[in-house]
Amino acid sequence: MQLFYGMVTTPVDGSVLISFSELLSGSADHNILNWHFQNSLWKVKSTLSGHTGSVTCIAILRNSGNFLVATAATDSTLNIWRRETADQNFQRIQTISFGHGIALAVALTTLQSTIDKKDHCDNYLMATTRENCKVNLYVGNSSDSKLEFQLIMSLSGHENWIRDLAFGYGDNDSILLASCAEDTYIRIWKIVPVNDNNDLVDKTNSEDKELKLKENIFHLKFDDQEKESYVVTLDSVLSCHEDMVYSVNWCPDIENEHHLRLLSASMDKTMIIWEYDRDSGIWLDKVRVGTMGGNNLGFYGGIFSPDGKEVLAQGYDGGLHAWKSISDKNEHWKPQVTVTGHFAPVQDFDWESSNGTFLVSVSSDQTTRIHAPWITSTKVSTWHEIARPQIHGYDMQCVLLADCDQIVSGGEEKVIRIFKSPKLFSSTLLEISQVELESLRISSDASTKAPLGASVPSLGLSNKAMYDDKEDGDSNEDFSDRFNMIPTAFKPIELKEPPTELYLQQNTLWPEIQKLYGHPYELFCLAYNRQRQLLASACKARKPEHAAIIIWDTQTWRQACEPLLCHNLTVTQMAFSHNGDWLLSVSRDRGWSLYQFTKLSSGLSCKNVYHAGYKASMHSRIIWSCSWSHDDKYFATASRDKKVIIWHQSQSHTWIPASSPLELSDSVTAVDFAPIFSKNKRYIMCVGLDCGKLEFYTWSSEQLHWQKCCTLPENYNHSSTVKRIRWRPISEAIKKDYESERENYPLQIGCCSTDHSVRIFTIPYNNFS
Repeated sequence: MQLFYGMVTTPVDGSVLISFSELLSGSADHNILNWHFQNSLWKVKSTLSGHTGSVTCIAILRNSGNFLVATAATDSTLNIWRRETADQNFQRIQTISFGHGIALAVALTTLQSTIDKKDHCDNYLMATTRENCKVNLYVGNSSDSKLEFQLIMSLSGHENWIRDLAFGYGDNDSILLASCAEDTYIRIWKIVPVNDNNDLVDKTNSEDKELKLKENIFHLKFDDQEKESYVVTLDSVLSCHEDMVYSVNWCPDIENEHHLRLLSASMDKTMIIWEYDRDSGIWLDKVRVGTMGGNNLGFYGGIFSPDGKEVLAQGYDGGLHAWKSISDKNEHWKPQVTVTGHFAPVQDFDWESSNGTFLVSVSSDQTTRIHAPWITSTKVSTWHEIARPQIHGYDMQCVLLADCDQIVSGGEEKVIRIFKSPKLFSSTLLEISQVELESLRISSDASTKAPLGASVPSLGLSNKAMYDDKEDGDSNEDFSDRFNMIPTAFKPIELKEPPTELYLQQNTLWPEIQKLYGHPYELFCLAYNRQRQLLASACKARKPEHAAIIIWDTQTWRQACEPLLCHNLTVTQMAFSHNGDWLLSVSRDRGWSLYQFTKLSSGLSCKNVYHAGYKASMHSRIIWSCSWSHDDKYFATASRDKKVIIWHQSQSHTWIPASSPLELSDSVTAVDFAPIFSKNKRYIMCVGLDCGKLEFYTWSSEQLHWQKCCTLPENYNHSSTVKRIRWRPISEAIKKDYESERENYPLQIGCCSTDHSVRIFTIPYNNFS
C-alpha cells in the first residue's frame, strides 16, 4: 500500500489523494474507486473498471484542470485514464500491454517544451518499472486531441526490483526522476531539454576523450514537425540504506526556497531526508529518523506533508510513524502522536469490567493491544492505543480482562497465558485518560509493588518482569539513567500523551504471571463469570473428547471441576449468566448446552442441565454466538442460518424458544444484549452480520415480536465479518449523573471485525423507544 497525506471490501494495494476532498484507491477486486468527501463522509463517486487483475499501483497528474491517471495491475496491463473537468468521470483512453509480468511502480509528469510555449502543457512523460529491474520511459503528446503514450527508452542500473518512482524538478528546467530498489540504492536521473540540435550533433561526434556518464537521447515532435531533443543522464546514486528501499518522495517547495530534498523509506527501519548541496554538487543525508529494536521489519512507504515540515511513514506492523521538524533549518525532528491499530483480522476484544475505562483486543497480527481515550487539557477525548501487553509468535484468538490489571489471552497454541499490569501502565492510564486507580479498584500499595514493565527474551515467548533494583533514596538521579544496566531496549518514560509506535513495541509489555495447560489443540474461546472467580476455556475440536470445556479457579489457577463434555465439535462461544450460576455454550455441531454451578463443601459442582442438539436447537448451521439478557431470564443464540433465537425456561424446567426467530439478510456472527431495558421496557439487542453490518432490535416477552429500531449509516459499518460485539459497561457515576434524564443515556457499543478494525459507537437512548 502507498501513503498519501490525506473503504473498500478487499485489500487496498494503492491509493492516491487527488485533492483534500477526492481520493482514488485500487484494490484486489480489480477496480479503482473514485471517492469524494461530502458531508463529513467519504462516498464513492465512480468506479474505474477495466483491469482483470489486482491493482498494484496508481499515479495521477493534474495539468490545467485536466486529470491524467495511470493504473497498473497483475493482468500485465497499464491503463491511462483522463478527466477534463471535475464534474466528469474518468474515461479510459489507452491500454498498454506488457505481455507478461506486472508494473511495480508508475509516475507521471508534464514535459514542458522550450520551443512550443503554451499556457498549458500537452506533453507528458511517464515512468514505469517491471520485474526486469529497468525504468521504462513513455512519452505522450495530446496536441492532436488524442493522447497516446509510446515507449522511448529503458534505463538500466538497478540490480533488483525497483519499488518506487517519483518525478521532481531541478535547476534550469530539468526534470529529476528518483528510483529506489531492493538493491538498497536510490538512483536520480536527470532529464534536460536541448535547444540547439547542432550542438547535440557536435557533442555526439566529438573526439573528446573526457570520461563522463552515458547520455540517452529522445526526441519529441510537434504539429509543425519541429523536433525537440531531451538528454537523460544518471545524475547520482545514493547509498546509505542497509536494506531494501521501498519508497521515495520529493519535498514540496512551498516557500520557493529552491531546496532539493528527497525522502526515502527502507526496510532497515530508517527514513533519510537527502538534500542537494549546490556548492559541492552532491546529495547529503541531512536527517535520519526511524526505529531501533522491536520486532518490526522497517518501512513500506514515507511522504512529506504539504508544507514539508512533517514526514509520515507506514510500517510492517500496521502503524503510522510521524516526525515533525522543531528547528528552523529542519535539522531536528521529533516523533508525533499518530494512528495505530491492528493490521490483520481482529478476533476478539473485551471491556474493562467496572467502568469500561479501556478495552483490550487481540488479532491475527499476533498482538494484544489496549485502547483508551486521551483526554486533553481542553477536555477533548479521542481514542488511542496506549499499551501493547503481548507481542506473540502465534496468531491471537481470544482475550478477557479478569480485572483492570489482569489479562487472559489465548492464541493458536494450547496454552492460556495470564498477564499482570506493570506500574508504568497505571501511570500512563492516569496521565492520558485521567483515571484514578481507586475507581478501578487498584490499591496504590499494589501498584507500587508491581514491576515497572516487561521484556521478551531473544529466544522466548514469555514476557519477563522488569524491576527497579535500586532504592528510591537518590531523588536527584535521572529516572531513565537508572535502567542503563538493563541489556534490553526497555526504557521507561513518564508519558503525557499517547505513545509512539516504537514506544509501544518496547516499553508497554505486561509481565506474564501464569500459564494454563490442558487443551490438546489451539485455543478458540474464553469466558469469565461476573465475579471473575471462574474461567471457562475451549479449543478447536473434531472429536467429542477434544471439545471439552475446562473450568479454572482464578484463585489457584487449577481446574475447578471435571472437564465439561457435551459437544461434538469446536465450542465457538461461551457466556456466563450475570449471577454466575449458569454457563451457556454454543458449537459448530449446531447445538447449545447449559451448565449449572453449585458450591459444595467439597468444592465446586457443575452439571449439564440441558443440551439442545442440532434438531432441538432449531438452527440448521453453525451457531456462532450467544448472549444472556441483563436479568438472566433469557438468552439468545445466533447462527450462520441467518437466525437469532431467544430462549427461556418453561414451567416444566425445559428451555424453549420464547418467540419466533429473528430472520436476517445474512449469516449472524455476533450478538449481545444491552445492559438495560429500553424506555418502554423492551430488551435491546445488537446483531452483527457476516457482511459487516450492525443492526439493532428490541424485543418484549409480552408482545413477542421483533422491532428494528436503529441502523448505522453504510459508511459506519464494517466491510467484513463482525467477530464480536460487546456493550460498554455503564459505570455507577454515569448512572448517577443521568438518573433524572435517562432519555439522554449515552449507550456505547464496541465491535471488532476481520476488516482489521475495532469500532466504538454511541447510540442515543431515545433510538430504542
